[in-house]
Amino acid sequence: MTFRDHLLFLMMYRHGLRCSEAIDIRMEDVSFDRAALWVRRLKGSNSGMHPIEGDELRAIRLYLSTRSDSLPWLFVSERQGRLTRFAVNYLVERTAKAALRSTSVVLRHHAEGTPYRGENSGPGKHDRGELDTETRN
Repeated sequence: MTFRDHLLFLMMYRHGLRCSEAIDIRMEDVSFDRAALWVRRLKGSNSGMHPIEGDELRAIRLYLSTRSDSLPWLFVSERQGRLTRFAVNYLVERTAKAALRSTSVVLRHHAEGTPYRGENSGPGKHDRGELDTETRN
């Protein structure tokens, strides 16, 4: 995952941004001295200032240090243009697939809805509500 992708997902999560709101953020919307972000809300929501946490501020600075352009948008594409909604949807899908590939076997079984039998469990013990004493704390 690139610095841009990490920052994009972090900001969308922390500030509750819609895809279109995230790609609409401009460089002038980020205030480093006040550690704040101006968010232009869509669909009738109220726009306003949002505080930026320290790790988020560092991520913004790190991402901007990788850029050599003077484009007005915070998030730009690899072709040096404004990031599109379709590109963000692709990034989310690609990242979700990569995360699913890297999860443990137990989580994969959970996601697929199939039962997982660990090495300490016999057949059917969990189905009957019994637990192995070795797995208890």
